[in-house]
Amino acid sequence: MAGPWERYQGQEGPWQRYATTPEAAPDPYSDTYFAQGTSGLNEGIGGMLGAPVDLMNSAIGLGMKGVNAIAGTDLKPSDKPFLGSRYINEAMGDVGAIQPPTQDRGKQVLRRVAQSVGSSVVPAMGAAGGAVAPLKTAAGILAPALAGGGAAAASQQILPGNQTAETMAELVASLGTAGAQSYLRQRAADQAARATVPTVDELKAQAGSLYDEAEKTGVTANRTQTFKLHQKMRNIASSEGLISPTGRVSNAYPKASEALRMTEDYSKGTMTVPQMKAVRKTLSDAANSADGSEGRIASKMLEEFDDFSSRLAPPLEKAKGIYHSAMKGKKLEQVKELAGSRAGQFSGSGYENALRTEYRGLERNMIKGNERGWTDAEKAAVSKVAQGTTGANIARGVGKLAPTGAVSYGVTAGVPFAIGNTIGGPMLGGAAALGTGLTGFAGRGIATKMGLNAAEQAELLVRNQGLLPKGLLDPDTYRILTGVLATNAANSANHRPR
Repeated sequence: MAGPWERYQGQEGPWQRYATTPEAAPDPYSDTYFAQGTSGLNEGIGGMLGAPVDLMNSAIGLGMKGVNAIAGTDLKPSDKPFLGSRYINEAMGDVGAIQPPTQDRGKQVLRRVAQSVGSSVVPAMGAAGGAVAPLKTAAGILAPALAGGGAAAASQQILPGNQTAETMAELVASLGTAGAQSYLRQRAADQAARATVPTVDELKAQAGSLYDEAEKTGVTANRTQTFKLHQKMRNIASSEGLISPTGRVSNAYPKASEALRMTEDYSKGTMTVPQMKAVRKTLSDAANSADGSEGRIASKMLEEFDDFSSRLAPPLEKAKGIYHSAMKGKKLEQVKELAGSRAGQFSGSGYENALRTEYRGLERNMIKGNERGWTDAEKAAVSKVAQGTTGANIARGVGKLAPTGAVSYGVTAGVPFAIGNTIGGPMLGGAAALGTGLTGFAGRGIATKMGLNAAEQAELLVRNQGLLPKGLLDPDTYRILTGVLATNAANSANHRPR
């Protein structure tokens, strides 16, 4: 196995002057862990600082190759451009900041890891400068560099002199670490953002407190106002067939009928805020009726009542919007519960199919005008669940490869087995069948997860009064990823095969 002196022979770098005399033993200090570690750190910093010049020099070299091919000349770019990485590192070597390489394996590993960490220092400082969480952002760039340097050092020891393997090991380890930590940061940010969105019960409590606030002002609806309210309620009931030609209120929809009778009782006098609150609760219960027709009629009556009450006092106007958000949130929760109860009816597609089916019903009601008060953004969120995104639909199609019954097993497992068996025997056939089945189950899992995520976003949207909560994307994530990519680009350039 070639030692480090032999490997560095002929390679560009600050160690080149030392590599010409391998028989000369390094002085005691240069072979210490501290000296080797700081040398690697400085090499990495110099490599990053000189990377822009190196890239420009490489571009010039490509241009020269083109000219040489056309004109037959022999133009070559500088092998040590001013302020390039080699220029900077040799300058640091001249002042003792970079020592010759060591033959000790442990110190070699330390030096190589330090090189990658040094390359990440400049991007980490730049990203931390304008970050929301500077220290976490800097650590988010340094950690992948440390992992990449460790992988590169291991590759260097296992495959001495193979810089392609070294570069690939560093890329895979650093980008894998960056991806994992970005996922964890993003999940934490999502959870924190979702925690700021009130639940349905919390929205009801907020609206209720606004009614209490309005009560303190002494707001009261006079008899003229309550009479007009009842007439509007009666017109809605009549147009929906809740009142017969003789004036009798049908008992087919008991909750809606009770709400109508309450408004009739109050139409003969004034109505205080506590009484408005009681009427609204009755209407709200009717709007949430399991009977879809009754719920639709009561929802129209409730909307009319909220218009009536919100004009009486500013707190009631605000309470109206909060109550509407709570009602829509409750509606989506019920849709999800219904999907859960129906999931068993879809043996092949399960919960994801049931969720889409329930959301399609809600989407149709919106199109027909039976669901009122939904914003365009909320309707789009519902449609996203009902129709699925491009990614979810692709995953759903892949999920059909999962063998969930006798017929599907024969197609998704039997056919691949037969083909594989014909080509390479039973082992290949079994592997093909297993691979197809696992791919199908993975597709189903991804489609279900994406459907649930879309449904959760719809719920968050309606409970947050038409807006997705801020913070669903960690503001420093892009800074970290950019810094990691910059570090890897510099490392790849500095350790590319010569």
